[in-house]
Amino acid sequence: MSATLDIPGTVEGFEYADLYAKVAGYIQDWNVDIGDRVQKGQTLAVIYVPELHDELRQAQAEQASRLAALEYAKANVVAMQAKLDVARRELPPQQATAWLKEVTFKRLSVLTKEKAATDQDMDDITAGRDASVAEVEVIKAKITAAEADLEVTKAASVLAQQQLEVAKAQVQRLGTLLAYTQIIAPFDGIVTRRTINRGDMVQAATSDRGVPLYRVQRTDVMRIFAEAPEADAAWIAPGVPAVVEPYGLPGTKFQGAVTRTAGAIDAVTRTLRTEVDLPNPDGRLLHGMYVMVRFQRDHTSSTSRPAEKNP
Repeated sequence: MSATLDIPGTVEGFEYADLYAKVAGYIQDWNVDIGDRVQKGQTLAVIYVPELHDELRQAQAEQASRLAALEYAKANVVAMQAKLDVARRELPPQQATAWLKEVTFKRLSVLTKEKAATDQDMDDITAGRDASVAEVEVIKAKITAAEADLEVTKAASVLAQQQLEVAKAQVQRLGTLLAYTQIIAPFDGIVTRRTINRGDMVQAATSDRGVPLYRVQRTDVMRIFAEAPEADAAWIAPGVPAVVEPYGLPGTKFQGAVTRTAGAIDAVTRTLRTEVDLPNPDGRLLHGMYVMVRFQRDHTSSTSRPAEKNP
């Protein structure tokens, strides 16, 4: 035994998107009109923002300048490292020379006391020793200065790298904003609304977004919404057979089943929102159509519970 429940319903696209401008500018071109089918990622319109292009060129020039500065800073690091290495290689031989002259000085001092060497010889070796010691100190100072120069150039290289990263981020930010100048289809569907023309000035969408540039609807699958009365809500559940008859297509019936319900009774209308999804490969079902939905209840599988017995 079975019974049916007829409820008026409405056809809606499986999903739709209102497309707004992210940046302010002029409509340079629009590529699709209402009724056109579009694919995901397709460019529907292009917004021209002249100052944004100028800012991007400036940012790209700044990035190139920062890159050149970084390369120069890296070259300085290499040069300062080489200078330091040279100074460090000069120190051991000079230290050896100073040590030898110190030894000679000590020996000659003994000979001078024993009158085996002249005062002139002693003066010569003393001057040579002092000169060698001074040269060692000079080389040590060069090493210290080269180490300081190397640290400065390393710091300059780090700063140049950071400045380059900032310039890159600016180029990327402007590139992202430029990408927003293209209005892109979010999914395969059909254009059901267009409100722009070439030359129109559009503003960036805010919390009060206003009128969308386009509306795109997905129509390969359509949602049929019907409000089931509270008295029948208990048996309206996913899987219950449903026949959809559009008023605009007399004699046409679409076989389906309940896909999902709201799972709660609306407190105002005292109805259960019910949805039937139907494939729409030929596009006969249109968004906004009124339909009659006939749900079929199988009383042989009643959901009523047996009366509880008192303990």
